[in-house]
Amino acid sequence: LKALKWFEEGAKKGNPSAIHNLGVSYYKGLGITKDKAKAFKYFSQSAELGLLQSQVIVAGLLYNGEGVTKDHKKAFEWALKAANQGDVESQNNIGLAYENGDGVAKDPVLAKKWFEKAANNGSVLGQYNLA
Repeated sequence: LKALKWFEEGAKKGNPSAIHNLGVSYYKGLGITKDKAKAFKYFSQSAELGLLQSQVIVAGLLYNGEGVTKDHKKAFEWALKAANQGDVESQNNIGLAYENGDGVAKDPVLAKKWFEKAANNGSVLGQYNLA
């Protein structure tokens, strides 16, 4: 409960990590009633401020429709931001999106490019998807 107060204070000052932690608190119901819509709002704010872990979460929430209407196109856009910041899971997911035409037009050449990028950055799934 004390941590929640600190997160709220930090969020008021625009601290991306504090905003993210408020999202986690609402998502998991830590010291507060679980509210996935509020969690999405906070994760989105910290993602907009460039916090990589929030961008990954926003992509997943949009993809699965948790706390927000399912939107694979927007999920792709957020995953791409995270992938461009070096998140290997997102790099692999971008490859899958291009491979399957999920949220973006099918493009096997770009799928391979992203799988290679993920694999070169240590992703076992990226290596598997190249095979």
